[in-house]
Amino acid sequence: MGSYLVDEKKAILLNITRVTMAPQECGSVKLLSTKCPKLSAAELADVVSWGTLHPSDLHVAIQERVRKDYLAYQLEKQMQSVQEMLKVTVCQQQVAGSEEIPQQLPNRQYAYRRGDVLFVLSCVQKRGVIAELSNCYDKIPMDPSGQVWVDPTTRLRTQHATQLPCSNKFPMTIQVSNNTCVAITPAFVPVATPEQLTLEQDNSMDHLDKSVSRPYTYAEQREWEQILEYPSYHKALLKSLTIGSCVETNSCAVGVNDSITRYDLTGLTKSYEEMNILSRVDRAIREYGTISLP
Repeated sequence: MGSYLVDEKKAILLNITRVTMAPQECGSVKLLSTKCPKLSAAELADVVSWGTLHPSDLHVAIQERVRKDYLAYQLEKQMQSVQEMLKVTVCQQQVAGSEEIPQQLPNRQYAYRRGDVLFVLSCVQKRGVIAELSNCYDKIPMDPSGQVWVDPTTRLRTQHATQLPCSNKFPMTIQVSNNTCVAITPAFVPVATPEQLTLEQDNSMDHLDKSVSRPYTYAEQREWEQILEYPSYHKALLKSLTIGSCVETNSCAVGVNDSITRYDLTGLTKSYEEMNILSRVDRAIREYGTISLP
């Protein structure tokens, strides 16, 4: 595809395909051929001696085609502008309020927000051997001793993981190569590569084939419900502990009632003296020891 000539005022767009020369009787002017076989363009300074076009020589079909090309061109520009705006909006929403979780970007880069500053990190890609453990976790184990883990979503290395109940029906499945996927149950089980889906808009409609489907068992449905409910349970439990501690410490001045369970979290912290065995023995002697005088 060649370059474009655009006239915003007259709503004309011409796609230039090549450069030719006009016949000698026309003054050997340089002409710009377009995709319309009977339409060429020239510099205004080269054709000042040419006569004015007669209305009867106007090809309405060609003019309408040129205007349609201009309309399509403007629509494409608007769509491109909307796409760029959506990319910016999605990026801003992705990093907004995510100060603790690095957000994955293209080209092996990650965005990490610290306050009002966004750091863009370039990470080196490495390969490793997955460790087979006896329990299931929310991260991919890369070390038998449990010191190295990989986040299954961001593929970032971490030193922390949480043990989760194992699911044989809906285990954590990861792609280890281009065409190989394994499920961690916690044993490694090869599974079929799932269908690749994209988020691109497609106006076509495919028939949903129900002939290859199968009903889920009650146990599978219940296990899937538990998997979906766990994130909500996790957040609800943390909020419950937070509100209960807030009520216990009298830090919540609004909306407090007796139905809220109170939690005293001070028992979760231990001072250095309590952890020191000698200090504990000395305190026990002072508290329970007695001196008998004759």
